[in-house]
Amino acid sequence: MIIGKSSSSLMQKKSLILMMVNSFSRTSLKYNKKQFSANLLSLTTTSNQSVSNSTSSSVENTLSKEIREKIMENQKVIASQSANKKKQNLVILGSGWAGFRLIKKIDLEKYNVNVVTPRNHFLFTPLLPGSACGTVELRSIIEPVRRAVHHEDYHYYEGKAVAVDTENQRVICKPNYENDPNFTLPYDKLVVAVGCDVNDFGIKGVKDYTFPLKEISHARTIRQQITQCFERASNPSTPVHLRETLLHFVIVGAGATGVEFAAECHDLIRDLSRNFPPEIMEEVSMTVIEAGSTVLSAFDSSLQKYTQKFFRRNHIKIRTNQQVKEVLSPNSLKLQDGSIIECGMIVWSAEISQGRQLPIDPKTKKIIVDDHLHVKGFDNIWALGDISLIETVPLAATAQVAQQQGLYVARHLNGEIEESKPFVYHHMGQLAYIGNYRAISQVGAVKSGGFLSWLFWRSAYMTRLVSIRNKFNVLLNWTSTFWFGRDISRF
Repeated sequence: MIIGKSSSSLMQKKSLILMMVNSFSRTSLKYNKKQFSANLLSLTTTSNQSVSNSTSSSVENTLSKEIREKIMENQKVIASQSANKKKQNLVILGSGWAGFRLIKKIDLEKYNVNVVTPRNHFLFTPLLPGSACGTVELRSIIEPVRRAVHHEDYHYYEGKAVAVDTENQRVICKPNYENDPNFTLPYDKLVVAVGCDVNDFGIKGVKDYTFPLKEISHARTIRQQITQCFERASNPSTPVHLRETLLHFVIVGAGATGVEFAAECHDLIRDLSRNFPPEIMEEVSMTVIEAGSTVLSAFDSSLQKYTQKFFRRNHIKIRTNQQVKEVLSPNSLKLQDGSIIECGMIVWSAEISQGRQLPIDPKTKKIIVDDHLHVKGFDNIWALGDISLIETVPLAATAQVAQQQGLYVARHLNGEIEESKPFVYHHMGQLAYIGNYRAISQVGAVKSGGFLSWLFWRSAYMTRLVSIRNKFNVLLNWTSTFWFGRDISRF
């Protein structure tokens, strides 16, 4: 009886130990192999000693043999899983056009990929002006970074890089959450694709009083502000002068973003005319301020003239060769000629600028790279997109350039192209929406404007959206807007 009880106790411990071993085999990456094996053998020894006086040697030997076999089996599994640690560590900073393209194309069988960015999504920026005016919904043009790739060696961390230790090959990162401590990521290869901030040119009041248009949060704020201006202006107690001020919208910068926002805002105002009194809509005005001599400077002069003529026809005022001297308040700005413009809101869509700790160009504040996109002086660090400046052939800070750079570096890291092959940019053309189902397009020698260009504009952007979910939602939003108008709710 005593032997039977001891055998039963031993078999129960055997079952418990084997359950631990099996559990370990499912979560082996979370534990240290040697430490777990030592603990398990210690437990086995203790179990054997506790029943050594009351069990037969055959049962004990059988138990020890089975456990040892199981341990050996798990060690083989761990060895195969630990092979992943032999991969090189690739750290990607940023999830914009360059970074996201690189994430989608990198070979995860060759690299452990760590992505660090303060925003946990990719933003399809060409449709950002439309989202600010209700043409498409905000969530329709973003794609979560965590969904970009499904692989055990792909990791995302919400935060930003605060320092790059090139000597020890590590990146010091700060989480988005104020009280959380910094963390460090080692790298064998580092890609900096953090993009740039809006350039305020050192003008007083820009950061405090204007509305930038670069992130999805900016679009949401602008959308609410537009609706607020209309609702406040329609109140019977609002004075006439204040009503005229509230319904005057100013856009600083006549590049593609500024022009497309003016066009989308014009379309929104047209929709609002169905819901607000005529006397309110008669006082609506819009002004585009540009420091240069023309709008859309990257386009052909014929398309620039076409856009200016179309804007005038739609009562959008364009003031070229005008520089902002100071933004006095959320509702007024001062130009270099001394004139003061009062308005309901100021949307700042001027150029971009940013500086980093790596070698930068003193004029543009961008990271200097060679024609292989290597940061100057480093063979294992690349800089892509808006933050980079190629010394030999400076390129415009566009989504098209950034996306091609991301693909080039991915193919280079994957070994799909020769290391000696430099980056070569292939221009695919330019598109811009100018309002009222009209757009302009410039593809090679072909330049056009009108309704057909608008169809081409929408078709091109539909194909460039990064996921099926985005394409479905954007198409649904466009259809809904066409039939039911833009949403004017504030929440």
